[in-house]
Amino acid sequence: MAEPERDLLQILRQLVIAVLALMLGKLTGQLLRLQKMSNHLGRQARERISARKPGDPGQLSAGFQTCAALFCAAPLAILGSSRTAYRNTTIP
Repeated sequence: MAEPERDLLQILRQLVIAVLALMLGKLTGQLLRLQKMSNHLGRQARERISARKPGDPGQLSAGFQTCAALFCAAPLAILGSSRTAYRNTTIP
């Protein structure tokens, strides 16, 4: 087999693996009901934010905690697992 054909086969093989991984991830997410859990967490956060009164002394810290959980922890979990997968290493 010529070199360009072998490269094309390798690219196609990787593409098929990526598509299968996406399909498997979607199926796993549906089985584990991840979207429902995510929606539930979002509703809880909205309720926590709306339940605070304007003069409440704990308003700033509660808002910061909620924002940190929603906008920092979740994306970092995704980035961390992707980084580990790309480096093909495991954390002991």
